[in-house]
Amino acid sequence: MNPFALGFTASIPSLVAIGSQNLFILKQGIKKEHVILVVLVSTLCDLLLFFVGIQFQRTIVAYAPK
Repeated sequence: MNPFALGFTASIPSLVAIGSQNLFILKQGIKKEHVILVVLVSTLCDLLLFFVGIQFQRTIVAYAPK
């Protein structure tokens, strides 16, 4: 499995769990206020954090003693 797919698969539980971000998205959806913008910004932030985490882990592994 490639590293991106592995990292994404490992992070699915954090996406499914109802956290503060998901509650905010649900609240905005119920109120019907800026739903598309909120979902878009949340998705982009999650993708950015996944990418940074994967790159950080890749860097640590590259410098680890073999």
